[in-house]
Amino acid sequence: MEISFKRNIGSIDRVIRMIIGLTLIASGFLGLFESNLIATLAYLLGLSQIIESILGY
Repeated sequence: MEISFKRNIGSIDRVIRMIIGLTLIASGFLGLFESNLIATLAYLLGLSQIIESILGY
């Protein structure tokens, strides 16, 4: 059984996701969050946005 995924993210959406991901990661590095938990969540969410923008799925 083969599963194939159709790309459903356009080029504008990919750029927006990349900007959001970089912004979240940068805000964690700059110390804009008081809690380490929130900073870690920002890193993970930013990383997921960057991966989605690169893969396009």
